[in-house]
Amino acid sequence: PHPRAPLPDAWWTLQLRTRRIIAATIAALVVGGLGSLAVWLLDSEPSIDPAQAEAEAYVAKLPPARVAAWDQLAECESEGDWDAATGNGFEGGLQFTQSSWVEAGGVGSPAAASREEQIMRAEMLYEIQGYAAWPSCSAQLGLDD
Repeated sequence: PHPRAPLPDAWWTLQLRTRRIIAATIAALVVGGLGSLAVWLLDSEPSIDPAQAEAEAYVAKLPPARVAAWDQLAECESEGDWDAATGNGFEGGLQFTQSSWVEAGGVGSPAAASREEQIMRAEMLYEIQGYAAWPSCSAQLGLDD
C-alpha cells in the first residue's frame, strides 16, 4: 500500500473557513431566525438613510445651546415626545402643523421624522416665521426672535 500524501495547508484553511461559516449560519438561525440570517448574508453594511444623514449633519453644526433650546421647546410643546401624534392638528416633538412642516421642506408626517430632522425643519421654519410658530412655549421659555 502507498502512504497517503499530506493534504496542503490551503485545504485545511478552507475546511476551517467552511466550518466557521456553518457555525455562524446556525447561530444566526438559532438566535434571530431566518430573517436575521438573510440580513447577515445579504446586507453586510447597514443602509444609511440620506435624509437622516443630512439632518444629523445639519444639527451637528448647530451651537449646542441652540439644540438645547429646541429640546426645551419640545419639552414644553409635547413633553419631549418627538413621535407625538395626538390628532389635534399638531405633530412631532415641536408640534408642527402639516402646513408649517411642508413650508419648512418636510415630507410626510412630522411625527414620523427623527428628532434631528424636526430640529432642522424647525430651524428652517424659524427663518421664515421666527418663534411665532411656537408662541406660547417660546414666551414661557423667554426665547426671543
